Amino acid sequence: MRAPHESVNRQELKDLIDSMRDHELLAIKRYLQFLRYLDDPVARSLSDAPIDDEDTTEEDIAAYRETDADFRIDDVATQDDLEREFGV
Repeated sequence: MRAPHESVNRQELKDLIDSMRDHELLAIKRYLQFLRYLDDPVARSLSDAPIDDEDTTEEDIAAYRETDADFRIDDVATQDDLEREFGV
């Protein structure tokens, strides 16, 4: 076993993963995603953001209903529409 300060190359990790049993792979995947998450400042700031505690207004509800209705009839802007509108 290596000391914690020693480096490990990718092939060693791949070989180790290949030696794992199938039922262990999901746990390994989740742990690796967790480690990646720890290094993602955007993900961390989103998870640390305060909960929106403002009340939902009638205007919010109306806007939601309008958007939902547009989505249901497929009346939404495409990426091309937005690029044309904003000159991108």
